[in-house]
Amino acid sequence: MRATTSIKENALRVSYLKANRIDKAKKPFSIVEELILPATKDICRELLGEAAVEKIAHVPLSADTVTRCIEEIAEDIGAQFFERINASPWYALQVDESTDIDNKAILLAYGRYLYQEDV
Repeated sequence: MRATTSIKENALRVSYLKANRIDKAKKPFSIVEELILPATKDICRELLGEAAVEKIAHVPLSADTVTRCIEEIAEDIGAQFFERINASPWYALQVDESTDIDNKAILLAYGRYLYQEDV
C-alpha cells in the first residue's frame, strides 16, 4: 500500500515539476503529450527497463493537467505573497500599466516587503 501511494505522490510531484518547466520555457502545453512523454518513455526503456516505463505511465501529463498544475502553482505563489505582506510590518506597492504586442493593457503591480529580515 505504501509503495503505491509513494509512486502516486512522486508521479504527481513530477507532473508539477514538468508543468513548471513548460511554463518557464513558454512552450505550448501539448508538447508534453507530443514530445516529452514519448521521449521520457524511450529513455527509461533503454536505460532503466520496462519497470521505469510503467512508473512513467502513472504521471498525469495531459495538456489539461499541465494547465491545472500551472494555475495551482500561480494561486499558491499569490497566497504566499499575500501571507508575507500581511506578516510584514511594512510594505510598498507600485502599480503601473503597460501594453503587449496586440496593444492590450496589462496591469503591473510590484510589491516590496520585509521577509526574514530582508526586503
